[in-house]
Amino acid sequence: MDGSYNVTVDTPMGAQEGVFTIKTDGNTFSGDFTFMGNPSELSGGTIDGNNFSIKCVINSPVGAIDATIAGTIDGDTLKANASTGLGEMPINGKKA
Repeated sequence: MDGSYNVTVDTPMGAQEGVFTIKTDGNTFSGDFTFMGNPSELSGGTIDGNNFSIKCVINSPVGAIDATIAGTIDGDTLKANASTGLGEMPINGKKA
């Protein structure tokens, strides 16, 4: 699960590229999420098998966005969903 994933986020403004990085420590993880050129630090995420979830603030060109991101990592494939005040945003990616 550890590593960086090149992701595409389906946003209200169309598909946007980013990098989601996970560093596990037991059943928790930290890392960062670079979205639309803006880095955001991740901490306090949880892991249960191949499933992960985290509440975070995503820095974006339109400002800070509160999000809950939940998904799975199966091999080199990341599939998740970001629940935000702007709506649901599917996230799909592959390990870099």
